[in-house]
This record gives sequence, C-alpha cells and structure tokens, in this order.
Amino acid sequence: MSLAIIDFSTTKWVDIPETTSRIKVQLRAEPPVGANLKIVIFSREISQESEWEKIGSSFLDNLAHTPDVQSTSFPVKPKRYYSFKVQGEAHLLMPQVDQLRVGLSVLADNDELFNYGSPRVVQGNAAGLIGVTYLQLRG
Repeated sequence: MSLAIIDFSTTKWVDIPETTSRIKVQLRAEPPVGANLKIVIFSREISQESEWEKIGSSFLDNLAHTPDVQSTSFPVKPKRYYSFKVQGEAHLLMPQVDQLRVGLSVLADNDELFNYGSPRVVQGNAAGLIGVTYLQLRG
C-alpha cells in the first residue's frame, strides 16, 4: 500500500499585504490525528542580482498534551520574495478511524491569507505532507 501525499504548495506568487510585519504558518491536526512538519524559510530581494538565503526553520509537532494548532512565524520586509518548504507526516492515532484530516494556513499578521483548501482529507491511516509556498511583499 502506498502512502498518501498531501501537497501544500502554491502554483504562483501570493501577494503579502503591504502593512504586514509577520507571516504565520499554522498546522492544524485535531485528534485523532497526529502530525509533524518541518518548515524551512528562504528570502531574497526583489531584484535580478539577489540570491535566496535561508532565514529560518521550525519544527511543528502536535504531540500529546500540546494544542491542536501549532504555528511558527517570521518577520517580513518590503521588496522581498519569501518561500518556505514543508515536509512531514500525519497519522491516525485510533485504528477504527479511516479518514485523516490535516490543515495548513498562512496568516498575514493575524488575518488568514490562504489555507490551501484546508482541511485536506485522505483515506487511510497515514499521509506524507509536502509543499513549497511562494510569497512576495512588493511594498
């Protein structure tokens, strides 16, 4: 049996509102789902000469005794591109359940920017989580 894959990717640049100071990425995996996600964040100036640089990374894990929504955030500045890659897994914690639901949202400060059509639902007891997101703050 192959592992289901949930792809949290954007296919084009998403504009960040000009007044935004932080981007927040939220992973939602409510019981009976356990999930973890590694996020690596990159940025570069909006110019031909600039190069991508890693500006941070984070690991989200909704282990027992932690909130159902885990998040990380990073500061943003005008005239920059941002990208983050996600990779992780989700699994059911109870054998009698056969539907796995996982959500991922991107917030500009505290306002939802987009949510990849979350929650995403797959049949089975486990799924791989992957994705690449592209953001821009033209300002």
